[in-house]
Amino acid sequence: MPFDATINVIQETHDAVFDKIEYRTYDKGALQFFTAETGLGKTTGQQRAMKRLWDE
Repeated sequence: MPFDATINVIQETHDAVFDKIEYRTYDKGALQFFTAETGLGKTTGQQRAMKRLWDE
């Protein structure tokens, strides 16, 4: 996979993780889970999402 395509996939994962976390802050219902292939940035996306929410 070309480097630019890899960066796009990781950014899409980060955006999707943020969306799940942001949704959970507004809807306190059932737990939300996020799955993706290993190495696509789920943990980093979670860390960035929490920082972004705290900064807002």
